[in-house]
Amino acid sequence: MTSQHSDLELEKLESYIANLDGEKVQSLLPNKVKGIPDLLKKWVSPDVVWAVTGSIDYPLAGWYYSLDQVLQAFQAAALITEPNGYEWEVRNFIVQDNQMVVFGYESGLNKPSGLPFENNWAYLMIWQDGKVVEFREYFTFPEPKSNC
Repeated sequence: MTSQHSDLELEKLESYIANLDGEKVQSLLPNKVKGIPDLLKKWVSPDVVWAVTGSIDYPLAGWYYSLDQVLQAFQAAALITEPNGYEWEVRNFIVQDNQMVVFGYESGLNKPSGLPFENNWAYLMIWQDGKVVEFREYFTFPEPKSNC
């Protein structure tokens, strides 16, 4: 069921997406380490379906079925990623209809192992009524860099 208000919100979002550039995409997506809850609450549906790819030993891999679960995952990410020296950037994006795919790069230090990491990622977002209703994160998961 879609109300007139949500149609207007979707039109505003579509207009925003049509005029996106890398800087706007960067501001739209949360920085995992800082975990911007207000930004997530603004753009993400309370009943979002959020999937994080990864091997069985990656602690954040799995499915999240609400904004509250996603916020908890961001808190967990902050515990395993050293904020000092963390880099996160949008490199490209594609928008079609109500879907957006964003490609980027991150690097930082894994707190538990103490080893640096680099990672290329892609996010798939599906929008409905001005909110993200589905979000999927895909990572390359390279081997951590050694300190040697």
